[in-house]
Amino acid sequence: MEMQKNEMSVLGVSEVWWKGQGEIRSDFTVYYSGGELAERGVAIVVHKSIVRSVVKKIVSNDRIIALKLKAEPVSIPIMKVPTSEYEDDGVEKLYDTIEEILEEDGKGDTNNIILGEWNSIVGDESYRNIVGSHGLGRQNHRGQMLIDFSERNGVIVTNTWFKKPKRRLYTWKAPGDWSRHQLDYILVKHRFRNSVKDVQTLPGADIDSDHNLLVVKVRITLKKIIRFQKSRPRWDLEKLYTQRQRVQNTLEEKLSAMLFADDTSVLITGQTAHKFQDDLNSTFSQISEWFKQNSLSLNISKTYFIQFSSKSLNYLEINITYKNKYITKVNDLKFLGLNINNTLSWKTHIDKILPKLSSACFAMRSVKPFVSQQMLKVIYYSHFHSIILYGIIFWGNSAPSSRVFRMQKRIIRIMMGSRSRDSCRKLFTSLKILPFPSVYIFFSFSSLS
Repeated sequence: MEMQKNEMSVLGVSEVWWKGQGEIRSDFTVYYSGGELAERGVAIVVHKSIVRSVVKKIVSNDRIIALKLKAEPVSIPIMKVPTSEYEDDGVEKLYDTIEEILEEDGKGDTNNIILGEWNSIVGDESYRNIVGSHGLGRQNHRGQMLIDFSERNGVIVTNTWFKKPKRRLYTWKAPGDWSRHQLDYILVKHRFRNSVKDVQTLPGADIDSDHNLLVVKVRITLKKIIRFQKSRPRWDLEKLYTQRQRVQNTLEEKLSAMLFADDTSVLITGQTAHKFQDDLNSTFSQISEWFKQNSLSLNISKTYFIQFSSKSLNYLEINITYKNKYITKVNDLKFLGLNINNTLSWKTHIDKILPKLSSACFAMRSVKPFVSQQMLKVIYYSHFHSIILYGIIFWGNSAPSSRVFRMQKRIIRIMMGSRSRDSCRKLFTSLKILPFPSVYIFFSFSSLS
């Protein structure tokens, strides 16, 4: 569709040959106005992003249709008018009808835009601030009528103000292409002429007409009109808080619950494997019942459990069910920003953060030639140090953490422009940055205090 191809939001169409008035909605909404017979007819096609800004549809007859858009700083009436088949008297009556519509909906703070097949030639000579010097052809009688109409209503003929090659100016060609003329014009209120950024024809557009598609680019800010608003039920926060406290007390008394921020963890222990399995399923049943009483549901497809084990202990097969469905058991998961596996080796967590640290090294290498060393330190602390700092007191002394230390040495060498085999001891001192093992020790002692 030409509207999509040329990124058009509003399109005026003549000769739609539809009876009556109405609108057709899809990705593009068509507002149309026809007569009692399927003859003539006009329409305005609007992209779905514009529809919610339409506040009024103005239907006059099968020759005039208008829409009023809510915009900033003023509203915009857009009118589609074909006049080509009328005699002079008919044209004058059509102008009178247009002025009546403008009198009612286009006066005052509005930016009137009129799209017309005027069958007029305004010429290539400028006239006051109405017609520019970049028109096409020599002015005719109908052209003077259009200029008079424009002067009375404070609008300008936009496609005479932009210097274009002739192939971007003509809007109609005679059968056999023996002559080409500029007969179609887009009028815009003089006060808002600076909002018009460009006007030209698109001779290659496939519109099945002897007229060329005339396109204007206008800078406007539209307002969305809220047609209706569904009332949303308000949460009873006091009731929710009371329920939360009751559940918290129950969990703390019976289930050894641990609360952190908005996460709740339940610690379950058992003397024997059989008792542990029973307590586990009993606890999960109580939690499920609380969900049910509070009109909540458990998303079984996103619910997992992890079973920790070690080589020195016998492996215990555990199954948890909810509504006769098994909860999926996983070997690793993300909990409060830390990636935990079933052996608590922290290898999974370090595997996850190493690509982020590598990206930070690449970014450091890319910007180093263009910024100061002080800025490099800012980048280091924001993109590298912040990652290794999170949860370091838990995983900073694990065996896989040596890989993080090697990555830290790599970014330090990049910052100092050193070779990959150079010692980093003096580099850390020069930058006044703590090595990874020292960071771990520092925060471990800090957490004790």
